[in-house]
Amino acid sequence: METTTPALSTNFSSSTTLTSSNMKTEEKRDASIDALRGLAILLVVFGHSLQYSNTDFDNNILFRIIYSFHMPLFMFISGYVTFFGQDKIVPGFKKRAILLLFPFFSWAVVTFFVNAVMEDRLSWHQAEIFFNNLIKSPDNNGLWFLWVIFLISGIVVLLKICKIKLEIGLAVLWVLLNFDLIKWPEANFLGIGLLNYHLLYFLMGFLFCKTRNQYKKVYTIFLYFCAVIFPFSIAYWHRTTPPFFISELNLSAGTTTDIWLAYKYFCGITGTGFAIIVISCLNKLAPTISEKLKKIGLITLEIYAIHYYFLMIMLAVFTVQEYSLRVLLVFSFTFLSSMLIISIMKKSPLTSLVFFGQTKKK
Repeated sequence: METTTPALSTNFSSSTTLTSSNMKTEEKRDASIDALRGLAILLVVFGHSLQYSNTDFDNNILFRIIYSFHMPLFMFISGYVTFFGQDKIVPGFKKRAILLLFPFFSWAVVTFFVNAVMEDRLSWHQAEIFFNNLIKSPDNNGLWFLWVIFLISGIVVLLKICKIKLEIGLAVLWVLLNFDLIKWPEANFLGIGLLNYHLLYFLMGFLFCKTRNQYKKVYTIFLYFCAVIFPFSIAYWHRTTPPFFISELNLSAGTTTDIWLAYKYFCGITGTGFAIIVISCLNKLAPTISEKLKKIGLITLEIYAIHYYFLMIMLAVFTVQEYSLRVLLVFSFTFLSSMLIISIMKKSPLTSLVFFGQTKKK
């Protein structure tokens, strides 16, 4: 066994917390991070294909596996690359805000108009309702991840300005939020509910990167442990209900929720480690596949932003009854269509800016 941490052993420099194809790097880039991103976005698209192709998706084992860790994986990656860009966080915040908020709001506008026209309810009143709901709960728009990363970026900027160590500040905030020491008017007001759960993965990615050389052997052992234990730990994961071995303890509702949350964290962490090992193995055993994933990883933001619309189209086109076949058709054509339209949209500086928050290289 090598003593280097699998897949993430080299330096990666980034000025943003989410990839973009016009990203500039000043240090050597860890291409394994791009491959990990590529794997993560494929899981997102495939997971959505499973979800929308059948109403009983929650009982599909592939769906449960993917949803147990794919967004924690993205948060871990964001925390990992933030470590390298932390010196540029404050001066680069405006650019990050554009990168994250432009696509979040522009695609929300698209979603509103598409739904309003199809349902014949286009009006200022409906627009007000839609965007009020979006503010109250950003996951009403499929691009909630961008909003949560924006919140974390803002928090990181404040910590840097106040000269507080990022890992300490983020850890304290996570404790305050998750132990109900900070009260909010609604569970997910301004996305705080999403921040509560996902902040830990961001913090872990940051710490993993910061201490990766100091604890190489420990991390290597831990990652392989995750790869072994994840297939077993995921057996009882469910999106909406706690596993039976927790429910049958007959504990109070609050205690049951806390244990269930700990179990979800365990699955998210081991799933992330499992994904890192997968990329490490692909780098060694299937470099061609790894290279393809790296290229996909360069445009994860774009795919994340646009794929939902093609997913809806493909679901209407492919109405075959065989679930597995329908999922494969929907996934394949959604992904390929997204790639095609992204390449077209990015030829225009205006559409690239408005819909992907990116400016063309000079």
